[in-house]
Amino acid sequence: MVHEARSDAMQQVVENEKLRQRGLRVAKIEYYLRGCPLSGYGSYIVAEGERTGVNPYLCAAIATAESSNAWAEPSGSYNAWGMGPGMSFSSRQAAITFFFNNIKAKASWAPYQTGWDLQNNPRYCTTNPEEWAQNVTGIVDAIERIE
Repeated sequence: MVHEARSDAMQQVVENEKLRQRGLRVAKIEYYLRGCPLSGYGSYIVAEGERTGVNPYLCAAIATAESSNAWAEPSGSYNAWGMGPGMSFSSRQAAITFFFNNIKAKASWAPYQTGWDLQNNPRYCTTNPEEWAQNVTGIVDAIERIE
């Protein structure tokens, strides 16, 4: 009985820590995206990252690299990630979901919990992939450092 109580207590501690970490990721993304069209989508971005196993900071970083956080996206397209010429979505949520599914499909990119080797993986940017990868990596690092 005592062992079960300890197990339950430990499970609650683990669940509380997961919620705390999720809240921290949402807060970092919201802080980074404050004032731009993507502001307010931090919780959705984190949820999609959790669903797909893709670090959610990559979503914000690529939106920065491709459209200055949606300020320069094609009008009415909700395509802040430069996902193909002429691609548009019915909503910001639909675009975010597509982004995460697309990145997950490029499995060699996916979680990168310990590194962002975008230069040696399938190219997202074809015009200058090395510079683009360095830029995205720097943005991810900056988001991770937000306190």
